[in-house]
Amino acid sequence: MRIHLKLEGILAAHAPENAHSYPIPEGATVGWLISHLGLSPEQVTLVFVDHQLAEANTRIPDNAFVNFCPFICGG
Repeated sequence: MRIHLKLEGILAAHAPENAHSYPIPEGATVGWLISHLGLSPEQVTLVFVDHQLAEANTRIPDNAFVNFCPFICGG
């Protein structure tokens, strides 16, 4: 499975090079992805999966757009 991953603001420093086609295992959750990227849950204030607000236990479908936002985000 692959996803499109975007990390906003200060989280962008943790974005992998292959963020536009990032591999994840089947059944992966938002919480798993946060941990896998080396982030702590406190760093990520909002997560959207396919433009819908998600929680740590939200499963990520194949080809999903996943967006992580820190406490302060925008521009």
